[in-house]
Amino acid sequence: MKRINAGETDAELRTEARQAFMRAVQLLPDYPHARHNLRIFQLEDRAIAIRQHLQAHPNDPEAHLALARTLQSLGQYAKAPDPFKHAVPLQPEDAAIRFEWGVALAMDGQYREAVEQLERAVALDASRWQTRMYLAWTYATVPQDAVRNGERALELATQAVQMSRAQDAEALSVLAAAYAEVGRFEEAVKTIDRAITLARIAGIPSLVEISQVQRQQYLQGKPYRQPPPESALP
Repeated sequence: MKRINAGETDAELRTEARQAFMRAVQLLPDYPHARHNLRIFQLEDRAIAIRQHLQAHPNDPEAHLALARTLQSLGQYAKAPDPFKHAVPLQPEDAAIRFEWGVALAMDGQYREAVEQLERAVALDASRWQTRMYLAWTYATVPQDAVRNGERALELATQAVQMSRAQDAEALSVLAAAYAEVGRFEEAVKTIDRAITLARIAGIPSLVEISQVQRQQYLQGKPYRQPPPESALP
């Protein structure tokens, strides 16, 4: 094993570690641990490079967006909203950026701020049903009582299902959650059953799994609640 030289910089140590994982991937291409760690190193290097670029170009909205997305890929959800906060004033009428910011805020447990950005995204681009769907999911399922709004969730989810021609499993799953939030559990069960069928046809096992969890809640006369984000856990 190579001894660490006290004079080596962090960059040099990172380079050596990255090279080690690259060799491991070459020797054992199916070894998931090496591939995972190499991917982490690559993302961290990307974040470092973007931050260096932003020091010289602080008004580059694309760089702020790239940093936010890289942080999300690293699982650093608590840090991701800040680059969006810098990007949005540079492109205030961009609905897609506000949507991404809203999602980042929700993933960090900042639900009130999330719905503000998502509502703004809906107002800026009424044609994008996915934004309505995510906002409806947030209103229907977040753990904060003060943020939930069942009637608004039902309105948005109904629109999303209509706009997707009732053929999107995720939109139907959200509509089921909205039905449950307003106490219409029979309709919630029927809707989630349709969502499960479509998710199976589309080959989306993760959606099938979460929809089955939702279904059990609705059969018991209970609405579904999102678990708190990792950043909110002690």
